[in-house]
Amino acid sequence: MNLRRMTLAVALLASLAALRAPAAEKLDIKRAVPPESYLAIYAKNNPERDYQRTYLKEALQTARDEHIGRRIVDIITSKAPKDKLDQAREKWNEVKEALEPIKGKAILDAKELAFAELMVAPFNHYVIAVREKSADNAADCFKATSRMFDLAVKWSDGKLSVEDDDAGDAKMKTLRLPKKSPYHPTIAKLGDIVLFASTPKLAKSSLEQLQDSDAESKFEDKRFAEALEHLPKPEDTLLIFDGAQLWKSMGEIGDFIRHEKPDDKDAEKAAKVIDDVLNEVAIIDYTVNVEYTEDGQNRGAVYGKLADNYDDKVLGKALTQGKPFTDWEKWVPADAKSYSLCTGVNLHVIYDALLNYVRDEFPKSHEALDHWAEIQEKAGVNLDEDILQNFSGETVSIMLPPEGDNGSKNPQQVIALKCKDPDKIKELLNRAVEHLNKFPAVQSQNLSLDDVDDLEGFQEVHANFFAMGGVQPVIGFKDGWMIIGSTKGAAKRYVDVRDGKADSLDAKKIAKKFGVKIDGDVYAVSYTDVGAGIRQFADGLDYAGRMAPLFLSMASAKGAKAEDMKPINDALSLLPSVAKVVRKFDFLEDRLKVTYEGPEDNTFMQQSVTLIRQPGEKENAKDKDSDGNKASEDK
Repeated sequence: MNLRRMTLAVALLASLAALRAPAAEKLDIKRAVPPESYLAIYAKNNPERDYQRTYLKEALQTARDEHIGRRIVDIITSKAPKDKLDQAREKWNEVKEALEPIKGKAILDAKELAFAELMVAPFNHYVIAVREKSADNAADCFKATSRMFDLAVKWSDGKLSVEDDDAGDAKMKTLRLPKKSPYHPTIAKLGDIVLFASTPKLAKSSLEQLQDSDAESKFEDKRFAEALEHLPKPEDTLLIFDGAQLWKSMGEIGDFIRHEKPDDKDAEKAAKVIDDVLNEVAIIDYTVNVEYTEDGQNRGAVYGKLADNYDDKVLGKALTQGKPFTDWEKWVPADAKSYSLCTGVNLHVIYDALLNYVRDEFPKSHEALDHWAEIQEKAGVNLDEDILQNFSGETVSIMLPPEGDNGSKNPQQVIALKCKDPDKIKELLNRAVEHLNKFPAVQSQNLSLDDVDDLEGFQEVHANFFAMGGVQPVIGFKDGWMIIGSTKGAAKRYVDVRDGKADSLDAKKIAKKFGVKIDGDVYAVSYTDVGAGIRQFADGLDYAGRMAPLFLSMASAKGAKAEDMKPINDALSLLPSVAKVVRKFDFLEDRLKVTYEGPEDNTFMQQSVTLIRQPGEKENAKDKDSDGNKASEDK
């Protein structure tokens, strides 16, 4: 009988052990995020994006092939004394030895990540929890970090120390900084989870919460659960910004100052200013952002809620003066390379509120403010009444292809600003040119504003340096908008589109290409050819590298010493290699982002889509320069 009981007991214990092991695997890493966090991020490895890792590995391999890391170190240390260099190398060897247990691939292969940011006024604190591919990988990471802590203690001459502690089944290690420091970095290990925190108290709290199946983290807040009902499933990332929590936490900064200096009038005034400013900018209740993947697309969606009284606050008033865009696609020429339309910020609201606040709260400022008013009166221009009040904030920015008639390869740009009194602004521009021409340096440039014969309401801005740069800017006014074009042709293309004389964007084609639904007015919309921008930046690095010998020879001709020029020469010669790495990132292609009114009161929505180059596409874009031409291998 005893043997039977013993056998049953052993079987029961084995069953409990078996249950306990998978339970650790099922710990919800999101529970590590404290409920008082104002920023919470959860990210997981989505196999749908694995092909993009291949592109990143190619970039990393290119950096290795070009020996960029070693060359940078050589440049930095080239002027260091030998004894100092030997000491640095010795310490670096110690660091490499300490980090040896961490395998780079293990970190990249992490399954999940949870990140939290919270404020214990006046300091920000952080928690990062990472689920590694295995418990062994987590143990290696804990071991390597522990070694780094020990090195820090060794190098501090006894000013730092290391403490070990437990939190349930988790092992903790803390690097104790000097007492006055608000931060004491802590690492912990729990099964296959590694947790980093800025203080041991925060680490222990997160670990206890992580092991408590009934604990509620930031992600369990009912407000955000309701927001997720309006969003796609977060296949890759879920990000929560709790504005209400941030404003509440920052509101404690004033109390912190008062506590530190209870009888100091200046401290009290500073605390009051902080309280007042926070009250006027606290307009976001929260935003919830999800990222997910579809075939060849990295997609994002945002649901945001504004504070109930946002339109009573200065920032809220400044951001809501502009009118949303109706039929936004009709503002943009069909061949635009990039564009951005935004309701913008009304600077008059902010300027007026700031001046009134300073005058009311700081009596000693009256003399300076009165002097500022006298300067404006003498100049015959009032910054607020004549300029800021004339622009309500709506802005349109468009990049167009190069014009064929001037031989320039530079893209053409148009910027349009909603303008209340065009005649007043035009008068101020002409007065500004007249005033500037009183200076000899400007006179030599032959600065002038001349009417454009075949573009009514526009003037060309003539100056010698514009001609050298291959541009001929124009400024004009039409239908209550101030329009600035890098050339007359660019401005004309924009005007023709607004008049219906030229093709504009096809909203249906855009919706189909990016898989977005855009109905009604929009607060903001932007499109960027990310790949072309990356290639253009890489071409710029190439050009700078090719021009380097010319600049260096000019410097040598002026007496610069060769040994002094060597680090500069090495840095410039590095640019073409950096360009090769940069060009590898042009697997990111087009990006569209649209912001519009949400389904509930005081809410807004945003969609963003980035198209990703698919493996096996014919003639990869990475082999092209910014103009679409085949890039040479020796760039």
